Amino acid sequence: MVSLSKNRSICVFLLFFLLPALNACSLPDSYQEQSFLPAGGWEKARPVELTLTPRDSAIWRLLLDLRLTRDYNYQYLSLKIQTAFLSDTFWLPLAGSSVISSGLYNDYRFVLRDSLVMHPGDPVQWRLFHNMPRSLLEGVTSAGLLIEKISD
Repeated sequence: MVSLSKNRSICVFLLFFLLPALNACSLPDSYQEQSFLPAGGWEKARPVELTLTPRDSAIWRLLLDLRLTRDYNYQYLSLKIQTAFLSDTFWLPLAGSSVISSGLYNDYRFVLRDSLVMHPGDPVQWRLFHNMPRSLLEGVTSAGLLIEKISD
């Protein structure tokens, strides 16, 4: 017969050591990369280049993060995105969008794709070009992409 203190020791071991170790081995549910743009502005001919490499096969949501200064002169951003499997142009309205203001900056997040299939270990190179009227776009300090796992 096993003693009560031995059962308690086993339960304590499982609770505090084994379960956290198993949870730590799970793959992330999101991946993100940001790029900071030159203080002089974002040139139309120079794309922001980002790489995201998911470690598991899943369906992902693709989001764009932008940080703008209060000197940004437009109420929208027109953006071209290119990868090996996607080439699209987006018109992103800033007015009426959810914004987080912090000092001199306004932070925005836009959903670009609700469902995107990506495979494990394939580094995906993303190229972001602005598609605004002037070739030099001032007031954008950073741009980044985030993928969030929706389902396996």
